Amino acid sequence: MAPDNSDRFRLHFTSMTEQNYNSAAQDLTLISGKFVGRIPTTWLVQAIFFFVALSALLYFHWATFISLVSMWRTLPFSHGFAVVPVTAWLISKRRALVCSTAPTPAFWSLLPLALLSALWLGGNLTNTAVVQQFCFVAMIIVLVWAEFGSQLVRKLLFPLAFLFFMVPAGENLIPTLQGITASLSVAMLHLSGVPVHVQGNIISVPSGNWEIEAYCSGISYLFSSLAIGSLYAAVSFRSWTRRGIILLLSVAVPILANGLRVYGVILASSFGSDRISGGIEHYLYGWLFFCIVLSLFLLLTLPLREEDRESELNVEPAQPGAFAPSIETGRGSAPNYLLRTVTLTAIAVLCMAIAPRFGALAAEVPNGQASWKLSPPSVNESWSPTSWDASGWSPRFVSGQSGVSQAYESRDGQKVLLYAAYYGSREPGVKLVSTGNRIFNGTTWWRVEDQGTYISLEGQNFLAHRYLIRSETSFLCIWQWYWAGGRFTGNPLLAKFLLAKDRLLRKDRGSAIILLVTTADREGGDCDRLLTEFANHLAVSPVLNAPLRIKVPSTAN
Repeated sequence: MAPDNSDRFRLHFTSMTEQNYNSAAQDLTLISGKFVGRIPTTWLVQAIFFFVALSALLYFHWATFISLVSMWRTLPFSHGFAVVPVTAWLISKRRALVCSTAPTPAFWSLLPLALLSALWLGGNLTNTAVVQQFCFVAMIIVLVWAEFGSQLVRKLLFPLAFLFFMVPAGENLIPTLQGITASLSVAMLHLSGVPVHVQGNIISVPSGNWEIEAYCSGISYLFSSLAIGSLYAAVSFRSWTRRGIILLLSVAVPILANGLRVYGVILASSFGSDRISGGIEHYLYGWLFFCIVLSLFLLLTLPLREEDRESELNVEPAQPGAFAPSIETGRGSAPNYLLRTVTLTAIAVLCMAIAPRFGALAAEVPNGQASWKLSPPSVNESWSPTSWDASGWSPRFVSGQSGVSQAYESRDGQKVLLYAAYYGSREPGVKLVSTGNRIFNGTTWWRVEDQGTYISLEGQNFLAHRYLIRSETSFLCIWQWYWAGGRFTGNPLLAKFLLAKDRLLRKDRGSAIILLVTTADREGGDCDRLLTEFANHLAVSPVLNAPLRIKVPSTAN
């Protein structure tokens, strides 16, 4: 019997539905250039859980993320805005390698994630932003490892490692770069026959005095060149030897170029041209000069490129159906697979959440917060308190500390100024060790020497920092060290560790920066002998261990 019209319609509708379903399934693709492939269920599942974990990281570490982005607005780290787009491009270049890998959750990744969380807590307890920012970026990479597996991370090793260029680290290189720049420019001036005298970062020529300031150190050029050089080495070279050469040149070229730039500015001024010695012209000249040097560097290394030899990033586009076979997710295995993924993600989120909570608890200030006041420490009777302003010198430290500044005079009329900045055990927003702390005002004082000196104080022997600085009329010798965890040290890393231990154990013990200052001649003279004699008669620990506590009533909400 022939089917009636309703049966014909039903058969036709069923056929059309199957065709539309197959067409829709084929349209469920990842489109990127020539890459068209159907997305397996395991990829969709892992991608969803990865974004869940990434969202949790941003939620619990939002303050770290904001501090990271805010640093990109400063000149040395402005390249940070380009890192994520470049990383996305690098991953797209490896799309064939990516889609040939089956994602598998990696439980081993939870161990480094927990370690990074603990390291982040240490940075939080010491208010060390760069440590927190480094851990934040590293946790992103570990989350990729956790959700997609070791095999995929190995194939995306460079694109993921490139994310570390987001971290605004390296400001401690500035003094070294200042010294190198000064030495290079002075050598070039000597070769040009220009009379020159250098003292620290101060270069004196007949046309005037020049100081190699922090932004003149070439730190911005170095970071930008290293980021571009790393990208260039990965994209255009396959040999690790050639990649290493490119990276070394990426460091050496901007340093040499900056020395040449400073030499050019001083030489032009010596011939009466001051147009590029300051203002916007000086800034534009520097970056124009750097761009020209970098372009020449890239052009001269073009013949060494190995892109035609199947560079790792220049792979063939993935073809349709190029995804690796999915992990079996049948009725028996799918629940287990999903359970493993959910468990992994939950533990990862817990690891990321614990450290911020511990940091918040350690930073809690009880009602009736106390402020502190230091008394001048006692010294042997051979020294007596006096009045002396150290030729107008004063340091600049971050806010929140209590300080004492007291001058002492020996029987033969020699003077020493003691300055101590004290930080309470749980004062919010203060940093014992900070790049924002300034031992001297850079507009009126200039660094001549910067080195270490051994001190013996109250039975403790340690290496302190020694500065020799000068103004238009005076020279000063300064010793600087820290007091943290109940002991003296000149090592900033050890001071941070001792401070973090005290805060984690919730010990009600503060920390301090201590300075001894006296006059010196051009070469330093006998200032070290005088400060050593003063330190032998100084008892500062009793004052630091028992500062005067001033109760501050809590403010009612």
